[in-house]
Amino acid sequence: MKKYIFLLTLAPMLVGITLYLLRNIDNTKQSITAGDKFYEVLFLKKDNKSLLEEIDSHWEYLANFERAFNHISDSMPTDTASIIYNDLADDKDAPDVLRELAQYLEVMSLLHSSGEKTNRDKISNLESNAVYPYSSQEAIAIVKIHSNDIKGAIEILHSLLNDRECPTLIKANAQELLRIYEN
Repeated sequence: MKKYIFLLTLAPMLVGITLYLLRNIDNTKQSITAGDKFYEVLFLKKDNKSLLEEIDSHWEYLANFERAFNHISDSMPTDTASIIYNDLADDKDAPDVLRELAQYLEVMSLLHSSGEKTNRDKISNLESNAVYPYSSQEAIAIVKIHSNDIKGAIEILHSLLNDRECPTLIKANAQELLRIYEN
C-alpha cells in the first residue's frame, strides 16, 4: 500500500518537472533565436527594425543603444546619437530601466557634443528618475556647472554626499567636483 501512495505522489512531481523542463527548452530556443538576430544587427550591420521586431524581446532597445554608441565612438555627428536616445526615452513600451538610461545618456551626449544648454524638459526627466537617481543627480550637477549655476550644482553635490544610500563612486565624484568648484 505504501508503495502505491509513494508512486501516486511521485507521478505528479515527475509530470511537473517534465513540463518545467520543456518550457525551459522553449525559452532557451527563443533566447538563442533572439541572440542570433541581435548578432546579425550588430555585427552584420543589418536593419534592426525588421529583424528584432520579429521576436518578443527587448533586444531591439539594446541594439539602438549600440547604434547610438557607434555614432559617438566613430566621431560621427552625435546629434544622431541624441535622436536615438531621445526616441528610446520617449518609447513607453521600453522598460523603465532602459528609458531612464536613455534619458541620462541623451543629456550627457548633448552636453558632450555641443556643450549647448540642455533643454529644461530633459533635466526634469532626469530629476524624476527612480532607477538611476544618484547618477541623474550627478548629471544635473554637471549640467548646472556647464551653465554656470555653480551654487545649484554645489547644493546637489552636497545632497549626494549627505545621502547614506548614495554609491561610493558617485560620492567620490561629488567630492572631487566640490574640491574644484567650492571656494
